[in-house]
Amino acid sequence: MTCWRLLDIITAHEPEKVVTPLLGDNFYNRVKQAHVIVSTSEPQLYANVIIRKGDKVTVVTKRGALSVIHQGIALQDASKGERVRVKNNGSTRTIQGEAVSAGRVEIL
Repeated sequence: MTCWRLLDIITAHEPEKVVTPLLGDNFYNRVKQAHVIVSTSEPQLYANVIIRKGDKVTVVTKRGALSVIHQGIALQDASKGERVRVKNNGSTRTIQGEAVSAGRVEIL
């Protein structure tokens, strides 16, 4: 079944929904940002999101043998290894770090 045939079926059953096909880079960029992708004929594929927007996170800053730990709020979703923006609860500044595990961000 082609993409265009699927669009015809969706439009016939749910005419109030606007469906725009994503081709090439647009498709891959949207998939990269997705939280959950479900296909009826394939197993479910879940993006490995370990930090969600609004989560309370522990922020760790390491400089040599010194580590400073403080709390913050994630301003975006992130998978392991991705950069994530965090609002520092102490200073209310926005900082950027790497998502290393669920609820933990290390400053780069």
